[in-house]
Amino acid sequence: MHTKHYTLSFLILLVYGCLQIWIGNIIPFCNGYGQDGCLYGAITENFYQKVITEGLNAYHVQRLLPLFIVHYLLKFLQIPLEAFYIIKSFQIFNLLILLGIQTIWWKICKLQTLNHTLFWVGLILALLNFQIGYNAFYYPIATDYLTYLLGFLLLYFYLRNWLWGMSVVSFLGAFCWPSFLYFSFFLMLFPYPTHQLSTFYEKYKTTFNNWIVAAVITIVYFVFVASHIQGNGIYWSVGLYEDKIEGNFYSFYVALVINVALLFAFLRFYVPAFRLMGLLIAEHFLKIVWLRVLAFIVLYLIVNGLVAQLSLPEPNYIDPLQLPKTIAFYSVLSPLFYLVEATTSMGLIFLFIILYFKHFFQRSVLHFGTSIYITFFVFVILRFVPEVRSTINFHPFIVFLVCYSLQDFFISKRFLITLGLLSFFLSRVYLSFLPIPPSWHDTSFGLMEGIFIHTLGWTRDFYLWAKLITFVLLGTLLVLSKKKIKENFYIQSYLK
Repeated sequence: MHTKHYTLSFLILLVYGCLQIWIGNIIPFCNGYGQDGCLYGAITENFYQKVITEGLNAYHVQRLLPLFIVHYLLKFLQIPLEAFYIIKSFQIFNLLILLGIQTIWWKICKLQTLNHTLFWVGLILALLNFQIGYNAFYYPIATDYLTYLLGFLLLYFYLRNWLWGMSVVSFLGAFCWPSFLYFSFFLMLFPYPTHQLSTFYEKYKTTFNNWIVAAVITIVYFVFVASHIQGNGIYWSVGLYEDKIEGNFYSFYVALVINVALLFAFLRFYVPAFRLMGLLIAEHFLKIVWLRVLAFIVLYLIVNGLVAQLSLPEPNYIDPLQLPKTIAFYSVLSPLFYLVEATTSMGLIFLFIILYFKHFFQRSVLHFGTSIYITFFVFVILRFVPEVRSTINFHPFIVFLVCYSLQDFFISKRFLITLGLLSFFLSRVYLSFLPIPPSWHDTSFGLMEGIFIHTLGWTRDFYLWAKLITFVLLGTLLVLSKKKIKENFYIQSYLK
């Protein structure tokens, strides 16, 4: 690839970020800090007081790295630790993060011999979305963006098969995102490259028995979720925490039926993965480089020791059903999550996966061996957790796997421009597709619903109609784009 593509993309990103910092909006809550940012901003203002003297819980201790960097950088430069300077510092910090992601992505493309077109496609899919490209400046005080950068670094070190690099990144990521260390477990355990899994998967492709297993799991999901719907609300409790969201009884069941259909469709394709995953782990058990196991154990002990030292003592309550309960509670608040919510938040990358899932799975996921195969399966299951950003540390791998599978497509300049414009539009206009909007009098969440209702003066009914129209347009675009791609693009044979 010619370096002019790197230079041009760097300058575009730099100008875009500077304009966002100069004239862009800031979330109108808690002096521009945002909901989670209220605490993070207070920590940044007085890091030692909040962390050492007063103390934090273990969860927030594992979100401290960006706050630590900005706090002590401002102190070193003798800049006042006030809201205005903290917000601007985080915006500049996030811009540097985006430029870092662009540089790492360039190196990944050169490493895997992806052409300049796929470099631009990956850059659009990775950065031109609401969660990263817009929120990095609109809601700057968050740990998502540094986690995203570390995710790309982890991908780069994985493809280079550098254990030390993955270990360092996993350690840093553990203090940005609580699940980051666990996410890197299989990547550290099974080195790259490993053998391709296409032939293994073919032995366990979907059969009638797999349909039965998928149906049983889906029915269990339906019964479990339905048992939490009580009257005019859905009830959820984990440990000492209880919550109940009131809403239309029928809307819960409409959402539940939609998600049951989605779950069955995924499971019907993935049931062979249950058996294959067990066989892969058993097969590789004796082949595992035990230095990697030791490295992860040492890393895990160090991280947990530091977290224990820095965090306040808490009740050690573990609810084995916490994840199923969370899915039960939130999944009926977010129907068509895979098709709509993820796309409106993280961009059009999910449409590529949905449109060409079989090709994507066989060409990319199976190609990169055991660690990617297992990690991607976990990613799919966790997509039922409501927040798209909950798996933001895996999103760089999704970008790479999609671009790798797109090597078999002819991508024209017109398509690239259309992708960029549509991604830019989605990054600026985000509509959450929760069927039950939050209370209209409550602006504390700083969600886009509150902005539409309070800032633009939309009524509740107008907002709901806007969501419906947007969904219809997006669905129409989905159907037309699939038909158009079939007419104008070609797919080379990737199974010899």
